[in-house]
Amino acid sequence: MNSVIKSNSTRNNRALTAEWSTPQDLFNKLNDEFHFTLDACAQPFNAKCTKFFSPQQDGLKQSWKGERVFCNPPSGTKSFYQWVHKASDEARKKDTLVVMLLPVSTDCAWFKNYIYHQPGVIIRFLPERVKFTNPVVPSWVDGNTESGKSRDGSMRPTMVVIFTGEKKKFRVE
Repeated sequence: MNSVIKSNSTRNNRALTAEWSTPQDLFNKLNDEFHFTLDACAQPFNAKCTKFFSPQQDGLKQSWKGERVFCNPPSGTKSFYQWVHKASDEARKKDTLVVMLLPVSTDCAWFKNYIYHQPGVIIRFLPERVKFTNPVVPSWVDGNTESGKSRDGSMRPTMVVIFTGEKKKFRVE
């Protein structure tokens, strides 16, 4: 058995996989506002839109042009950098809007280069930690339950970052 799974550390157990799903109620609230047409980074078990890109399709290599995109990228600094860069670029395309769910990491290069003070970017800091779930991780792993509802919030606060592609001033709501 994998030693990471035996660990009592929530941090280690959450590192078992980067595929933690967005809670449906949070997605529904965002979808009511933005009317998503594409989940750019999903698995069949956690896709939030009918149209989605799986790891095999690699959303980083696909065009998002003309879509209203939801993206909850897999964990990891390198991954976040790639996905945020892609979102920033794609949002500049005609009729494209990108909404990302990201950890609050204001000291990271991806935040400084593609979010902070960038035109057409809106940040919304969420008031509580998001309780992500993962149906493929055993229910006894810290942070996951058989019901699919997480007992704990994520390790870091979360923000919603909206890339409008417009030339409007950066803002925090």
